[in-house]
Amino acid sequence: MAMINAPVFFVAMGACAGLFFPGFYVAASRIMGDDPRVTPTIIAAGLVGGIAAPILLAGVLPAVGDHGFFWIIATAATTAAAAAAALMLRGRFA
Repeated sequence: MAMINAPVFFVAMGACAGLFFPGFYVAASRIMGDDPRVTPTIIAAGLVGGIAAPILLAGVLPAVGDHGFFWIIATAATTAAAAAAALMLRGRFA
């Protein structure tokens, strides 16, 4: 039996999404241009990621153990940071 009021945490998750989504949306729309198909593409990408990530993680988490979620998130964040750094350094050593 749950002892914590779950809707409070849904509001907190919405607040986090509200803080991050506008910045990512503006950055993506600047990169992708002014085409009318840009807005639905950005929103669809967010929805697909939000739906697909739990489904993919549900298949992997039993195999990686209790702390597997944190290892997966840390690996994804590290890989993304390394890729961004590699793109930034691409022109410096050419």
